Amino acid sequence: MKPGLYPIEILQIDVAGSSTSLYSKVSPQDKSKAAQLFRDFFKGICLSAGGRMHGEWVGDGGCAFFPSSSDEEIGNSVIAAKEILDKLRYQNIETATAIGRTEFPRRIRLSAHRGEIYISGKGDGVDAAESKHFDHFKKYERRFAPNPDEFFITDGLFKVLPGESQSEFEHFRNIKAGAISTGLYRLKAAPKPRTENIFRLGDKLKSMSQSDWEYLRTQIYAHYVNVAARNRITKGLISHLRGTPRKGARRISGEVLLDLTLEALAGYLKIAFPTRRIRVSYWRPITKSLIAMVAYKYPDGEMTNPSNRKISLKDRSFKVCKCFADAEPVVTPSVVAARLAGNWYDFDAKQKVNGRALMSALQLPIYVETDTGTKEVKGVLSLDSNQSDVFLPQEVSLWRDELVGFMANLALAESL
Repeated sequence: MKPGLYPIEILQIDVAGSSTSLYSKVSPQDKSKAAQLFRDFFKGICLSAGGRMHGEWVGDGGCAFFPSSSDEEIGNSVIAAKEILDKLRYQNIETATAIGRTEFPRRIRLSAHRGEIYISGKGDGVDAAESKHFDHFKKYERRFAPNPDEFFITDGLFKVLPGESQSEFEHFRNIKAGAISTGLYRLKAAPKPRTENIFRLGDKLKSMSQSDWEYLRTQIYAHYVNVAARNRITKGLISHLRGTPRKGARRISGEVLLDLTLEALAGYLKIAFPTRRIRVSYWRPITKSLIAMVAYKYPDGEMTNPSNRKISLKDRSFKVCKCFADAEPVVTPSVVAARLAGNWYDFDAKQKVNGRALMSALQLPIYVETDTGTKEVKGVLSLDSNQSDVFLPQEVSLWRDELVGFMANLALAESL
């Protein structure tokens, strides 16, 4: 580019979390190798999307400039960011192999901004801009990428994107960082590829896409973990029977089955989704007018007080009440976005704090079918995660299929 002032999209990336734990027991040589692989990964994707690296790569982060004058150029930083998120998993596998580790769980912060920047034309990084266009975007990098492994853009970029691209984002929050006051927009996750067509085609299937294969492999692994978790419930029941007298009180109570089922479900979710912290809770009516959390299983280090979780069954502003009343699943892909839209109500102020990271939620009704075929709802299984878009409307049926065995046990527990 010739020297001059240009509209530029700035894409910046950095490693999220503590680099100390990521590089624990890694030699300086291997740490350097991992950083070089990550830099080359970012640089290659940006170049293929029409961008170029800007300045020095510092530690595990840097940025790239994308010209943003013509229709063909606008949004190229978004294209690059999507590819980075899609391929990060494979880059981590490559890094783990290169430095002799079984895994390398690198997570990233990724954001983009659009500003007017004077390009020196020398390619040496001696470019300049007002703070609101560039410097403060870099200085307050973490403010512009609040959640790891997600992609955020500012107003400046969002407003020039074509409508189709804008629909892929949702307003996350308004922020002020130095000289920049802007809305922050989050890239929404796309539903996972499905494999129904693979099974339907059977012997007629001639080829399989990489995404189909990845999804199928994940589902096979999840199936084995699911079976193992349900076997754990059976073993728990056998152990319980051995420890109770043969006469007197009921040998298997609903509460015993409820506790064993939630324990196994939490274990399954932890293994099947290792990068997510999914909380499990179970709700049932305790009076004709109140529903309460009666049991929960949270990830290590997290606790709650079920005695404070009691709400009116008539208060449909709470998702658990809506799920119970309608006998249908309720899904909230992004809790933050739902709050902004007035569609999410917290039990208390603690649910809003970043440390708890309540980002996505799903409520599933637990019911038995009557002789007439109607649903008699007994309770609600509630799941929530520390990452957005873990639960998507298009994937509710998949979650129901994966959890059907656990849900059947919960229904049985209510009938004992």
